[in-house]
Amino acid sequence: MVLYTIDDDQGCTATIAPEKGATVVSLTRDGEEYLYRDEQNLRSSERPRCGIPFLFPIFGRLKEGRFSWKGREYPMEIHGFAHTSAWRAEQQRSDRLVLSLEHNAQTWNKYPFAFRMELTFQVREGSLIIHPSLRNQGREPMPFQYGFHPYFLTPNPESVRVETHANFFMDGQSEQPHPFGQGQGGIVLAEGAGEAGGAFLGVEGPSVVDLGDRKVTISQNGDYPTLILWTQAGKPFLCVEPICGTPNGLNTGDCRMLYPGETWEGEIKFTPERTGGKNT
Repeated sequence: MVLYTIDDDQGCTATIAPEKGATVVSLTRDGEEYLYRDEQNLRSSERPRCGIPFLFPIFGRLKEGRFSWKGREYPMEIHGFAHTSAWRAEQQRSDRLVLSLEHNAQTWNKYPFAFRMELTFQVREGSLIIHPSLRNQGREPMPFQYGFHPYFLTPNPESVRVETHANFFMDGQSEQPHPFGQGQGGIVLAEGAGEAGGAFLGVEGPSVVDLGDRKVTISQNGDYPTLILWTQAGKPFLCVEPICGTPNGLNTGDCRMLYPGETWEGEIKFTPERTGGKNT
């Protein structure tokens, strides 16, 4: 597996694996790792379940695992195919990497659209900035969703708090949205449960993932109104996932639409920092 590493003059370093779905497999600041890494998973044929995978053209699961379009159904796995595809390295500098993914025979069988996606990774002023750019190269409108699936390294996911501004918070147990505003939220792993989750809905502005002695600020421009929290029992990570849309959105219409010849561009920034606190 070929890895590309970029860094800046403020001690921030990111390592990306193009053939493993353009996943960011490491994000360090002053030599300290902020992402959960699973070497066995990275070297397997399984979808990436560590680092920061990029999700496209859906996130979550489609109803019955199928995308319906113009009377036909197309099978599609959880989170789409971008994170399981091999991306092509287009440009690299010491602080910048550009990867690309285009439609091909494999994607066409799942998603019948002509597209070109570029991901530009840049490390600057202590932050990792990721700039997705999607172009509709076909002759018809193209529905899509997108998002990121960061696995933040922490010995105790239940102690992690995420501070953000959102219209609602939905905990994974009741699955009922409650008015939120500005504040902190987290997850609770019920006794005997194999996983736990939650979600902020209607997110505005930056979100701060408080890992105790470290934190990661997720800054975005409004493209990611949903922030999903998720962990597995016994695993040292908490996923904090900035997402556009809702599960099964390609089938329900809760997605973006890109018209022929148009290009959509977005940006998200991850800023890792030490805080001096303690995670228990």
